[in-house]
This record gives sequence, C-alpha cells and structure tokens, in this order.
Amino acid sequence: MKKFYERYKHAIPLIVYAFIYLSWFSYLERTVQNPQTIIHMKWDDMTFTYHEKSTRVWNPTDHTYSEKITGEWDKNTAAILVTNHSNADVKVGFVYKTAGNTDLTATLDVTESTLKAGVENDYEHADNVTSKLTLSGKPNETVSESGCKIGTITITVSPENYEN
Repeated sequence: MKKFYERYKHAIPLIVYAFIYLSWFSYLERTVQNPQTIIHMKWDDMTFTYHEKSTRVWNPTDHTYSEKITGEWDKNTAAILVTNHSNADVKVGFVYKTAGNTDLTATLDVTESTLKAGVENDYEHADNVTSKLTLSGKPNETVSESGCKIGTITITVSPENYEN
C-alpha cells in the first residue's frame, strides 16, 4: 500500500476533485430539470375557393327565364397539427381573428389544449392536438377573384403552468 501511495500521491487531489465533480453533476442531473421546448406545427393549405354556378330556369307561365345562382366552396376546412416534442408539458392556444368584412364565418374547433411532455425514445407517439378551421358563408363583393386575406390564426405555446 505504501508503494501505491508513493507512486500516486500526486494524483490524490485530482481523484478527490473528480469524485466531488462527478457527484455534484450527478446530483444536478437528477434534481434540476431544464425544459427544452420543441414544437412542430403542420398546416393544411389555407387557400379556399368559392365557385358560383348560374343556371337558367324556364318559367312556363310567362315564357321567361330566371337566373338561379348557387355557390359552394372547393373545401371548407383546413387543419393545424401541433406536436409537443419537448421534455415538459405545454399549453397550446388557437385564436382566429377576422380580417375585414367579407360576410364569411370561420371557427376553430379546438381553442386550447395541454400537451404532455415527450417520452424518451418514443418520438412517434408524441402528444399532439389538431384544430380544424371551418369556413362558411357566401363572400360579399369585397372578396375579389384574385383573392384576399379573410383572417389570421394565432397559435400560442407556453409552459403548462403558465397563467396569462
């Protein structure tokens, strides 16, 4: 033992410091959580097209035509998918705000959700939420054939325990 001590006595402080250092960082790793917020968002195409169709209807009583105009949307929904790949729970909020007066109504079916933290080594099953925008109504004359902005969607992501 004395030979060992004589040979490695200069390394004893280094061994002690290494032990303290490793113990300290091991403790920190177990007790201190540093949230990493990683959110993925996927938006469906938010382009909506309204098509009008005109048909002439024969009136046999007075032998005249009247015009009947019908319209429909090429689609009236689009989805937003938010996935939490963080190591902490997050709160997700969705808000739609109308831009201008277009006589259109748009709603989001989900306005708030709490997503659980990701599970280690389970990327494919990360918690997520989908909010679907639904558009209805007939556009008025302020909407041109070249299109216009009908509204904005704001998505907020905050720590689950955050109170606004």
